[in-house]
Amino acid sequence: MGKAQYWAHQLGTLGLVVGLYSMYSGMMPGETIGPVLGVFSLITFIGLVLMKVMLIKATKAS
Repeated sequence: MGKAQYWAHQLGTLGLVVGLYSMYSGMMPGETIGPVLGVFSLITFIGLVLMKVMLIKATKAS
């Protein structure tokens, strides 16, 4: 689960950084990149949820 969390967070964050840069630099309009940013936000959120699950499991085990 740790690797899935790591890659979800890294992929989501990279997508958000590139997408936000594209939007704010004027390379892509917000209407075009908005749905893509939404998908990458969900991927990042999945990484957050996985981290929380791992934290709960670790505290119950100790």
